[in-house]
Amino acid sequence: MSDTIVPPTEDYYGTVDRALVKYGYDLRVAEQLLADAGFVRGVDGTYASPTEGRLNLELRVISSPQNDAERSIIADAWRRFGFEVEEGGFTAAQARDGETLTRFRALSTTSGPLGANSMVNYTTGQIPRAENRWVGQNRGGWSNPEYDRIFEQYQTTFMREERIGHLAQAARILSEQLGVIPLYFNPGVLAYPATLRGVSVKAAEEEATWSMYEWELRQG
Repeated sequence: MSDTIVPPTEDYYGTVDRALVKYGYDLRVAEQLLADAGFVRGVDGTYASPTEGRLNLELRVISSPQNDAERSIIADAWRRFGFEVEEGGFTAAQARDGETLTRFRALSTTSGPLGANSMVNYTTGQIPRAENRWVGQNRGGWSNPEYDRIFEQYQTTFMREERIGHLAQAARILSEQLGVIPLYFNPGVLAYPATLRGVSVKAAEEEATWSMYEWELRQG
């Protein structure tokens, strides 16, 4: 499970993790937040508001076996809690259409790149618009000037410790303002012969061959 898109294999993960705003799985807190917003559970178990009606959520994914299963798991948990959920999927053609994905204004789940550098996908400049022909990864349209400023500092600062500090600040803002809600890390598999020693991949952006000069092929 994940609270950020920075993987825990990074040596600076602890610094980022300590800066994050985290949301525990607590149904009582969720019930209280809904009550504060004026929603009450009806006789059928579904939350509704006297002014807003039944709490209906549309949940879509870019269709694939993994994404479809993920959507069903999330929708099932939400229904049992008391949400009315409509499930759907984007076709392969729709998944290639930046305008379709950007104009969808409900809840969508998708796999995405990991690591510090992928946090650029949540800057204002990455929002798809008609002006840029709907190109960009920030399809939710989340924008925070402070996040943009701090992430730019991360990208342009030379000293490593300062860079990590900027990254932790950016990760905190992203978690606090819910620019994205990470769910879990996909496992990655790197297969190589047991006689090959020295292979080490820990960072999301690393190539498997980055330390090839240290590899050693032993006999037997």
